[in-house]
Amino acid sequence: MTSLRGRLLWGIIGGMIILLLVFSILLYNIIHKALNHRFDASLLSTARMLAAAIEEEGDFESTGQTGKIEFEIDTGRIPEFSDNSAAGFYQLHRQDGQLIARSPSLKDQTLIASEISEKPRYRKILLPGGKPGRSVCIWFVPAEEKTETQFDFAKEQGRLLALVIARDASDLYEQFMFLRLLFTGASAALIGLSVIIGSLVVKTSLKSLNSLAKDIARINVETLGNPLNLAKLPSEMVPVVQKLNDLLDRLKLSFERQRCFTADVAHELRTPLAGIRSTLEVALSRPRELPAYRESMADCLDITAKMQGLVEKLLVLARLDADQMTLTSETFSVTELIDHCWKPFAQAAEKRSIVFKKPIPPELLCRTDKTYLAMALSNLLENAAAYTNTGGTIWTESRIHEGRLEIRIANTGSTLTEDQVNHIFDRFWRADPARTDTGLHCGLGLTLVEKLIHSLNAKIQITSTDGTFSAILVLNNDTNADKI
Repeated sequence: MTSLRGRLLWGIIGGMIILLLVFSILLYNIIHKALNHRFDASLLSTARMLAAAIEEEGDFESTGQTGKIEFEIDTGRIPEFSDNSAAGFYQLHRQDGQLIARSPSLKDQTLIASEISEKPRYRKILLPGGKPGRSVCIWFVPAEEKTETQFDFAKEQGRLLALVIARDASDLYEQFMFLRLLFTGASAALIGLSVIIGSLVVKTSLKSLNSLAKDIARINVETLGNPLNLAKLPSEMVPVVQKLNDLLDRLKLSFERQRCFTADVAHELRTPLAGIRSTLEVALSRPRELPAYRESMADCLDITAKMQGLVEKLLVLARLDADQMTLTSETFSVTELIDHCWKPFAQAAEKRSIVFKKPIPPELLCRTDKTYLAMALSNLLENAAAYTNTGGTIWTESRIHEGRLEIRIANTGSTLTEDQVNHIFDRFWRADPARTDTGLHCGLGLTLVEKLIHSLNAKIQITSTDGTFSAILVLNNDTNADKI
């Protein structure tokens, strides 16, 4: 059963049915036992009254023979045992089965005595005329106070008498039948009411779910920022809806990033494309000498190379996001890798009198994906070469610290604030809000570095303090770095 409504409804109904059955059976048994006890107590009282009125003639102690049994009262005068009464019956016989007396209303029927016992024995019987009745049988020694020893002794002597008293119990059993019908009918009615009330309660309780479903159905791209209302929800649903609101916030942020990404890509591509177009239009505006055409083509090639770099970074980012790039580990020299990554920027840095320092021990080795790490280091060094002040310094350091390999790349001339450092990994983010360097820097380098370092199961820390920009890469030594 997958329906929440069905689970709640059948849970309520099932619980009510079990409770009603247990309560009805328990109450019926209590009332049944009480009525039976009262009826049997009346029977026993009558039996003891008759037994007290029975005496035996003669002296058994002297003669050794039982005497004549007589009633001290006339039982015929008792209305319950009169000839015309069909309500009460009695029968008296000796221990050996000899019949002594019986009520006239028994006619040709016999009341069966129980086995000899000092305690009264009750049973349900069928009376003359087919009516249901109950009987009690008591065993006693006539006209004597008995003890346990005397009773057993009288039993051995065969002196015990059995008195069976029976009475019409039709009213009692009709009461039992009435109680069964009453409890059955009441239980059925209560179960029916439980179904109706349970259905209404469940329906009312689930209205908030239906309302929530309608609110969710109305959510679209434009309304992602509107949180779902928690005011009318049950407390059990509030945590779920809060998490759903958090999800909507993340979706909104993702859509906003997607919009910004699309706009930024268009903006980044528009400038170089406009440069290529204007260069070609100028070149084709009038006939020119071959060197002029070559210069225009060289300008277009340079712009195309920058566009290609942007597209390649976007492609790598897309593959990293989709987890489509495979890691391969190899051991290599840290200083040789940094030399290789710095080489493309060395000439431009030299023209600006930028000093590059690399105090890294040549014996320091690293074991990780060389291609990934090279891409990350190249972007960091490109960023450093672009933003270091003229005549400034770029330096790299590397060491094993607390079981991890650290590679630090730093440069002077940084003007970034603490708040700007927090956005440095955002795609297409640049410290220059006017984007005056569009076409030179696309704002994807450090974003790509973060993704690459994350793929290497490493960490990167960025700081900008006292005009010094610093990037520290921390790689796990157990799987990524070894010192030999």
